[in-house]
Amino acid sequence: MKFTYIDDNITINDTFVIVDQTDNQSGLVILKKTIWPDMRYQQVWLGVVDYPGEYELNGYTIEVINDSDGLLNYVIVINDEHIAYVQNPKLVTKSVFNHVTHWLCDRDDVIVAIGKLDDTGSITDVRESK
Repeated sequence: MKFTYIDDNITINDTFVIVDQTDNQSGLVILKKTIWPDMRYQQVWLGVVDYPGEYELNGYTIEVINDSDGLLNYVIVINDEHIAYVQNPKLVTKSVFNHVTHWLCDRDDVIVAIGKLDDTGSITDVRESK
């Protein structure tokens, strides 16, 4: 798995980009950090995921979990590798994260919460890749 971290955006395997606001990532599947009011749940073909649920897109499985603040958290399955991006440390114990092999993190509190798990997989603080 390869990733880049630029301007708070995380690009994974030149396929996905986890972003806050921008929609101009040509050719990539855009995974928003927050639920958007303009729900496009039935229009995933647009290449933008911004609502909780499970998606099958371009041969990948994407599970999206929201929290009470509207933050979106992801498990992306790429070739049997389960990659997680979590914004709320209280969610790391949810069963959807049981098979995670790699965690991409940009928050200290999430890194601490993952570190408390028995079997964590690898943890990457993407901010260190700048």
